[in-house]
Amino acid sequence: MTIQQLLDALRSEVCRRMANGEFTERSLAGRVGVSQPQIHNVLKGARKLTPELADRVLEALGISMLDLF
Repeated sequence: MTIQQLLDALRSEVCRRMANGEFTERSLAGRVGVSQPQIHNVLKGARKLTPELADRVLEALGISMLDLF
């Protein structure tokens, strides 16, 4: 699995959890420490999910990259 595939898997996991009502874009942005528009743009693919932001999202959700396999 490549880094890009892992980042795509993380994006998919975040979207799945949002669809299940676990959190909103706004609440995730607050946990991660970025703006809601930045999270929105990353999730819709307008901006890249950087490794640094991915680390912050993983920490905020309490998961690891191994959980995405």
